[in-house]
Amino acid sequence: MADEAPLSPGLAWLYGTQVYGIKLGLDGVHRLLAELELPPPGMKFLHVAGTNGKGSTCAFLHAVLSAAGFRVGLFTSPHLIRFNERIRDPERAITDDEIEAGLSLLRGRVADWQPAPTFFELTLALALDWFRARHCEWVILETGLGGRLDATNALLPEACAITRIGLDHMAQLGDTLAAIAAEKAGIFKPGVPAVSGPQQPEALAVLQATAAERGVALRLVDTPFDGLPLGLAGPHQRWNAAVAVALLEVAGFDLSSAVIEAGLRDAVWPARFQRLEEGRLILDGAHNPDAAQALVAAWQEAFPGEPAVIVFGGSSGKDHSETLRPLLPLGARWIFTAFDSPRAVPPAEILEAYRAAGGDPQLCQTADSLPAALALARPTASGCSSPAPSSSPANSSPCRNFPPISRACSKGCAQSRGREQGWRIEPKCPTTARSALERTVGEARPLECSATAPLLLRIPAERPSCRVLMTCPTFHGNAPRGAWPAGRSASRPRSSCPGAAFFACLGRSVRYHLPALGQFIPTSHPP
Repeated sequence: MADEAPLSPGLAWLYGTQVYGIKLGLDGVHRLLAELELPPPGMKFLHVAGTNGKGSTCAFLHAVLSAAGFRVGLFTSPHLIRFNERIRDPERAITDDEIEAGLSLLRGRVADWQPAPTFFELTLALALDWFRARHCEWVILETGLGGRLDATNALLPEACAITRIGLDHMAQLGDTLAAIAAEKAGIFKPGVPAVSGPQQPEALAVLQATAAERGVALRLVDTPFDGLPLGLAGPHQRWNAAVAVALLEVAGFDLSSAVIEAGLRDAVWPARFQRLEEGRLILDGAHNPDAAQALVAAWQEAFPGEPAVIVFGGSSGKDHSETLRPLLPLGARWIFTAFDSPRAVPPAEILEAYRAAGGDPQLCQTADSLPAALALARPTASGCSSPAPSSSPANSSPCRNFPPISRACSKGCAQSRGREQGWRIEPKCPTTARSALERTVGEARPLECSATAPLLLRIPAERPSCRVLMTCPTFHGNAPRGAWPAGRSASRPRSSCPGAAFFACLGRSVRYHLPALGQFIPTSHPP
């Protein structure tokens, strides 16, 4: 992502080197490191490659070694918000002033070089120079692209690891798992032990053959790190944690279980199923099919049975249809947007990729910016302020201001949280509520509502005894009496989560899907 503030002179020069593109090969970086006398004697490295999970694995490694008291540097890419995130030690990230000083030195050294060093080569040199100044004894290196010809492969590590390999960067690395695995396996070096996470058979065969050819002791991780809390959420992170622990073991570290557990628990890696806004907003950087599948598994573990409102933006050069496909069962509503980057794909193009993946355009909206997209996704505290847009199929969606689906009730705090947030469905919502119902079960009968009771929608004539009750969060337990026909008493709904909804079906129990409310809703009926 682009930096939020205007670029400093040094960073402006560094980003300007991107005009030279990606230059795969090690001659340039070897020359640059020799010029700067890097790395210094005694600095040791752990090297991590892979398609998905390598950044998280590096974060686990850094957290564990930091907990053990080592001076350990961390080099990763790309950054999420600020360039400084790429280079850090246990105490802090590199500062703006340190970036400027380091880049000023580099600029003077390479001013007349032909060919000029690349962005990534210069960034690696900047990092190693800073790690030297910070007296780092260990450095964790995440590869940038591939492995065999990646600039980080100019360094000799104590041990290396390869996380899950998938189809990504195919224009540079190859269009098969075998070809991509061969590039990743390029970090294997004779006599340097290696670890691999779970792989598809095609990729695993290449890793094993390369390891045997080069005399590398390859350890396969076959058990996730279970039973203890991790700082990063999702089933896939338990595998990444297991790879990190195995890499430390083959590198010769003898760490206590308490240190390992503390490091894994305290690991932080933004935009990897990161919970924001009290856990009601999830930020994830999934950008290829395997990563999307991991995101779905993490969501289903955290919010079983609950769909999501998905805000999605993408970069150029990616197969967005294949990335969106695993997410389709998860999305009750979609908002496609752009973001502040020259590589951002226009929302209309993402929408076409969504259609190609088999998505329903009736569930979609588009927004020109991320803030606008989040405004569409977020409910308001006072209910619906306006009908949902309906000028085109892409903009037809349920009312964006229905109460959010909260998981708080499973943790015992639903009632108080519902009151604090003040969720309520106001009577001024009938148009969008009825529209959502029509798309689900056909033509809806007129609404019945009052200023104090929840909205009541009549189901079509073929189910004359059924009604839809959308609960007010302050009613936690027994439904208000006004929600039921005269002479019938209200029973405790099976779904009493604040802001949720359920069907009250007289005479039998049924199950429907309401896209407007974003979940599968169990029904209940009075005795």
